[in-house]
Amino acid sequence: MPVDVFNLATGETLTFSLSPAEAVVAAYEFSRGNGNTWTWPNPHPLYRRTLHGHNCGDWAALNR
Repeated sequence: MPVDVFNLATGETLTFSLSPAEAVVAAYEFSRGNGNTWTWPNPHPLYRRTLHGHNCGDWAALNR
């Protein structure tokens, strides 16, 4: 199921075929120009699970 991820600072939206947790990390890293998934920290230090969804930096995916 596609996941929409929103940049809360710019309003940009990206869609991923990943889990919401993976999608926010991917959006954050892609926005920084890092497409090398094998170099991403796991767990990501900026990732947070919240009551309403997931976020990483300015990127957020809301629970449906």
